[in-house]
Amino acid sequence: MKIELKLLKAEADALPKEIRKEEWRRRKEMKEVEVSDQERQFQESQKKLFDDSMRRLTEKHRQIIAAFEKDALAKKHQIMKCREVAIWEMEEKHLSERRLLATRQLKDFFFILRIQMRARHDKEMEQLRRYLSKQEEENLRRQAEERKRLPKVLRNEQKTRSKLFRASLFVDKDGMSTVDRQKQLMREFDEKEKQRIKAAMLKQQLKHEKQLETLRERAKASLKEMEQTHNEKCKLLSEYETAKLAEIEEEFRREKEAWKASLKHRKQVAYIVSSGRGQRREPMHGTFSVRVA
Repeated sequence: MKIELKLLKAEADALPKEIRKEEWRRRKEMKEVEVSDQERQFQESQKKLFDDSMRRLTEKHRQIIAAFEKDALAKKHQIMKCREVAIWEMEEKHLSERRLLATRQLKDFFFILRIQMRARHDKEMEQLRRYLSKQEEENLRRQAEERKRLPKVLRNEQKTRSKLFRASLFVDKDGMSTVDRQKQLMREFDEKEKQRIKAAMLKQQLKHEKQLETLRERAKASLKEMEQTHNEKCKLLSEYETAKLAEIEEEFRREKEAWKASLKHRKQVAYIVSSGRGQRREPMHGTFSVRVA
């Protein structure tokens, strides 16, 4: 600037004296205006260059920060998702374990109940067998006494009947009976008495056999009835167990359906919350400007 003014001064000094001063002032003002315009243009170009550089830096910075925060947010969402999935899996596993535990406890309860029922049944069967055995022994003892007593009774009856028959032979109003005839009648009577005694003993034997057979059939029927009663109880118990297991399955089915319904809602809430957080953080990714005076 100083050199240019010196040149202008030299040019102005070369002019005639009457116009030298005015021309120098005019040229000096023109030069100052020119220099001022150049400085202004330079400052404007520098300002524009600076603003462009700042915008590029700002945009690059914003992109870097946005990428970083996006990656951090994505990682955070992934961690949250993994955490929620782990919680959901744990809840589902806990629900399944509770169902298995309830089922196992119920089966164990009925298993113990069956053992108790079987033990009680075996005890009752043993008591019934002893009772029936005692009845049979008592019946056999009574029959033995009857078999022992019957011959004596029959012999006494035979003696009495024989005496009466013999006495009737001697009381013959017509006198038709001879000694030989009396002997023959006595032999016939004795033979009939033997047959009668034999028939009475056979009748007693058949009666005893029938009594014993009937008693044993009743005992067998009683044992069979008790066994059938036990089987019916076991069947009813099994049906009751099946019904209770079905109740447990139905209860846990409804509980799992309710859990799945709540899980769907929780997933939606988690997604909304994640999206809302991303939107709230978005202003941090905006541009910023630097004012240059």
